[in-house]
Amino acid sequence: MFNNNREYMNAGSMARGFMQQVFGWMFAGLTISASVAYYLSPAVNPALFMRLVNGPLTMLLFAQFGIVMFFSFSWKSLSYGANVMLFLAYSTLSGITLSPLAYVYTGESLGLTFGVAASLFAVMALYGYITDADLSGIGSMMSMALFGLIIAMFANWFMQSSQLSFFISGAAVIIFTALTAWDLQKLKYISHYAPEDPSMRGKLAIVGALNLYLNLLNIFIHLLHLMGKKK
Repeated sequence: MFNNNREYMNAGSMARGFMQQVFGWMFAGLTISASVAYYLSPAVNPALFMRLVNGPLTMLLFAQFGIVMFFSFSWKSLSYGANVMLFLAYSTLSGITLSPLAYVYTGESLGLTFGVAASLFAVMALYGYITDADLSGIGSMMSMALFGLIIAMFANWFMQSSQLSFFISGAAVIIFTALTAWDLQKLKYISHYAPEDPSMRGKLAIVGALNLYLNLLNIFIHLLHLMGKKK
């Protein structure tokens, strides 16, 4: 609780600045990913695209997972600059691994699906920011469900079941949509109590941006699997 209106106003100003930093990094990551994916798309660089598909694509997917895991456990001990480099590296790798989508799906389908994903993300983000309800219970439940989803995805990597893949995508949309609201609520609280040290606040903003980036990206990818129109 705040003791007076001036203290509340200062906290509100700090919150806005922190959230602007979070969304600034998130949109920067999305811009990098989209630019790299476009540059590597078959319509722009067909030869480079074929070398990518026939080469290190699977290895890059595992590299993405490795960066996220390393970042999750090490962001506090790393410098602010190292956090930024990891975030930019992940955004670049995402653009590379997303480039085959332009080969599989129509441009109209990609645009429509991203619009739906962005709308879902925006609605849940706004709800998480303005609601007074405690979403920690839902967040904990969705985090547990996420671990189960990851296990199912690895299992289906070998099983190649279309029915299980459809179920995974439906569950993923629900999980990451709910996590978006929880993450925004956490970031709102963090913004009021984040340390004044610019480096630590910057690292917290990078962590928040990565979480939101992953939520939107996963909503988009799994919605594309459910509703996307293939060429």
